[in-house]
Amino acid sequence: MARRLSVGVPPRNIYPFPPFDEVLIRVVIKAIRTAWVPIALEEYQVSVGSERDEVALNYAMTEKINEIRLSGKIPGFTSEVFETVVVDAPTKDFTGNRINSRPDITLRLRNIRPGVANPTIDAIFIECKRLRQVSNFGRYFSSGMDKFLQGQYAWAVSQAIMIGYVETSQKLPDALQIGLERLDRPSRAQVVPYKARLVRPSGQSYAAFTRHHRTWQHPNEDHPGDIELTHVWLCYTD
Repeated sequence: MARRLSVGVPPRNIYPFPPFDEVLIRVVIKAIRTAWVPIALEEYQVSVGSERDEVALNYAMTEKINEIRLSGKIPGFTSEVFETVVVDAPTKDFTGNRINSRPDITLRLRNIRPGVANPTIDAIFIECKRLRQVSNFGRYFSSGMDKFLQGQYAWAVSQAIMIGYVETSQKLPDALQIGLERLDRPSRAQVVPYKARLVRPSGQSYAAFTRHHRTWQHPNEDHPGDIELTHVWLCYTD
């Protein structure tokens, strides 16, 4: 008698995936800030008008972050924990139909986390935007934050990171708060709680956190839940 081939049923994706450990997010923040130090020095030394554009800065940041990952000088941010950090990597949106979404920087973990059925969409996604003045915060939102809110990036997870390359005296959390309050589309930028939550309460903030509603549904009808954005603003001068 012929033996019947048993084919396992792949586990169903349940969204969102479990949140990343807070310690993991903190070491990523530290790696970002460490990577920025030599880049900021290089930018400070070039003549006006010769600075790298946003795309070039993203490539430089990715290279430096990978150097830090391989060096092991930040405990917890190593090649044993993270795969190679990639820039401008294509990913699908939450519908699965759009495949040309390209988050600026993507960090994937080396090992599959419990509760994650599809590790290819389990990552810390980072979007980066230049902040030259308070008035261009709209671009920080529409071309950055909104991509997370609308499910272009990070739709399977509940956390992501926004990097601001800050060329003015703007500081977290005040400038972030002012920018959010000036947005013309409050329904798409709801913050829960509205006040940005700080990691470090004084001086130039290490990072700020905002939480936002996501109103769409996955094709399997799972609700994505809120997303928490970690805002890391990198200044050219102290």
